[in-house]
Amino acid sequence: PEVTTGMKALEGIRGYVSGNYPAEAKAFKAMLRQDYSSAEILECYQHLKADHFWENKALSLMTVKGQIGEWRAWVQKGRPETRASPNQRPKSLQERRTEMERLAYAESGAREARNA
Repeated sequence: PEVTTGMKALEGIRGYVSGNYPAEAKAFKAMLRQDYSSAEILECYQHLKADHFWENKALSLMTVKGQIGEWRAWVQKGRPETRASPNQRPKSLQERRTEMERLAYAESGAREARNA
């Protein structure tokens, strides 16, 4: 019953029924056997889903199962901030390219000045 209850709670969080219910239920059950509570499993899911990487991607419980140990260690350390600022979003690929081009241009200018 704990697996069924947890899967129903996950369905409520997601807003849809799992497309791979048997595999996800198996992953949920495996995490329970590893002494993770239903609350921890769901909290880890929500934590991962809030990450910029996962926000627009499907996140399965099989993935959560692979990450929950690291998540628990992070929680036990007091949840240190992982970004410079909680409001700072990751740079887009285009922003990183533009920054790299700017740095390369500045470096080439410095190199020309040294060789002059």
